[in-house]
Amino acid sequence: MKLLCCKHCQDIFNLSLEEKKCSCGKVGGNYIDTINVVYFGDPIFIGFTNESFLTAVESKKHINYGSNFIAFIIHPDNPKFIKRI
Repeated sequence: MKLLCCKHCQDIFNLSLEEKKCSCGKVGGNYIDTINVVYFGDPIFIGFTNESFLTAVESKKHINYGSNFIAFIIHPDNPKFIKRI
């Protein structure tokens, strides 16, 4: 899964096929297919592996405290992110 984080208002939001924006409107974007993203502004790109997230959700059912999952910062030059001009 890919998320965008606005450096100005600190909103973090997921992407979908419909365009989404942060609350200040300086960052936004959407998927153009199942992998590639078009965006505007100067976001921080966040990703996490769906498998590790789903494993953490499943393990939460068996323990009383939170479970970790793998998240990472995606480099802004990643070719899957296309800046809208």
